[in-house]
Amino acid sequence: MGLSQVYGFVKQSGGHLKIYSELGEGTTVKIYLPRLIGAVPVKDRRKICRRRSAISAWANGYLSLKDDNDVRNYVVDALRGLNYNVSEAPDAVRALALIEDQQFDLLLTDVVLPGMNGRSLPTD
Repeated sequence: MGLSQVYGFVKQSGGHLKIYSELGEGTTVKIYLPRLIGAVPVKDRRKICRRRSAISAWANGYLSLKDDNDVRNYVVDALRGLNYNVSEAPDAVRALALIEDQQFDLLLTDVVLPGMNGRSLPTD
């Protein structure tokens, strides 16, 4: 995710973030999200359980389309570590070839890609 996406997600969730940067030392980003205090109402617990079972029922898996090898490897490793079925592609041409051969439940893509951007990627 880009920093603007992270910032938008954090703000939408009622949180905030702080960025610390020192020359020669690097940058640290701290994300603060609100904590739930109290019990989750029964009706909300049922929604959460349904969502979890729906997510685990996604049998077709994910396609990670990232042109940066390190980012793509991280995303793929993290999802496989959670026992998800994940395919990967470094560019739109290879992603389209995978999409022709297999159906995916979710496409994780960069917006900016060489050749074809993520928004114009035909996935129908």
